[in-house]
Amino acid sequence: VECYGNKTFIKDGFPCIKYNGHYFVTTLIYSVLLGFLGMDRFCLGHTGTAVGKLLTLGGVGIWWIVDIVLLVNGMLTPDDGSNWVPYY
Repeated sequence: VECYGNKTFIKDGFPCIKYNGHYFVTTLIYSVLLGFLGMDRFCLGHTGTAVGKLLTLGGVGIWWIVDIVLLVNGMLTPDDGSNWVPYY
């Protein structure tokens, strides 16, 4: 079943959850260690902003810190609209 639109099933209103191999903890580690090179954005599929972040070295550190905060707050998510894969 593919998820399109508002991501809820018509019957019973259950959310449609789509996983595509993006792990939150892995992305957070990339962001902390290699975020100034845009590695976190490359992994999430935000290629255009990742190149900009790479060329400016993380916006001279400011963009790097902002992305860490955005990740922790859930505002920076995978570009394809998928959910984070849970660790079990």
